[in-house]
Amino acid sequence: MFYASHNRSSWYGRLAGILFPTPMQAAISLATIAVCLWCAWFLSEWLVINAVFSGSAEECRAAMPHGACWAGVLDKIEFIIIGRYSSAEAWRPQVVVALFALVMVACYFRFSWGLRMALMWYVFIFLSHVILGGGVFGLRPVPADQWGGFALTIVLASSGLGIALPVGILLALARRSRLPLIRSLATGYIELVRGVPLVAVLFLTSVMLPLVLPEAFSPTKVGRACTAIGFFAAAYIAEVVRGGLQTIPAGQQEAARALGMNYVAATLTVVLPQALRVTVPPIMNTMIAIFKDTSLVITIGLIDFLGVVRLITIEPEWRLFYLEPLIFAGVVYFLFCWYMSRVAFRIERSLLKSTMR
Repeated sequence: MFYASHNRSSWYGRLAGILFPTPMQAAISLATIAVCLWCAWFLSEWLVINAVFSGSAEECRAAMPHGACWAGVLDKIEFIIIGRYSSAEAWRPQVVVALFALVMVACYFRFSWGLRMALMWYVFIFLSHVILGGGVFGLRPVPADQWGGFALTIVLASSGLGIALPVGILLALARRSRLPLIRSLATGYIELVRGVPLVAVLFLTSVMLPLVLPEAFSPTKVGRACTAIGFFAAAYIAEVVRGGLQTIPAGQQEAARALGMNYVAATLTVVLPQALRVTVPPIMNTMIAIFKDTSLVITIGLIDFLGVVRLITIEPEWRLFYLEPLIFAGVVYFLFCWYMSRVAFRIERSLLKSTMR
């Protein structure tokens, strides 16, 4: 073979075996590597080497088309974080973003897993609404219509998923219930919600909730969006959890009942924990999808992270440099989604090791 002289036990020997097993495949591999290196050099020149990181739009025009213009993004970074929030109170959304970062970092470590993670996220959700909304602890009230930017995306995603997870678990259990009425209602809700797009649910919630509820109890626009996202995601999480419940042998429930447990105790302490272990990857996949779908709230008048980025692209001063803010938004979404997938992978691997012991 083409790589016969290489030591296959070493990493370069195995790499040579993969890339250069025959002369034809070696030529294809070399051509592919050359193209990738050329693309990497071209992108690095445009993105970093010849890019403009500070200055005016005129300096960015002078660098066109050889360098990217990050000056507009960096100049608007506070606007990206807080959106239309009052600049005099800008520290409040900045605190929310900092708390979110701390919680995300804590989720990577084992000490925060389990009930601690759930408690940590629900405390963050409560604090984020208190800090941004104000009206208590001496904080000036800020209408929900003024919330925006990345801070709003954080609130929508965390609050929506905070609603979706417990509701989805209850729906999954209800769909497996032996009571026909409860099972039918849960099945009908899940199939109905999964059959319509999130945009329709957002519009319906935004229009119908103020008409159904008394004005004193009617949630704000942000509250309505969180409710819509939460109950929409709950239908998908319910099916994921139901699939996990079906993987648990019936003997587990019977053994728990033989030990004197009732149905509720056996489900909560024996069956459901095992099902949730199996469903960690698909649940995280649903969470990542919902995190990205929060950008749809722009259709009901909320300016989230992506909405703020779009506003930057249409400003007259920076209109020529519309690509850079969109690349920045894509990188931010990718980093957060990648990080969440890594956390899920760590949890899944830890659960697998504990199961094998």
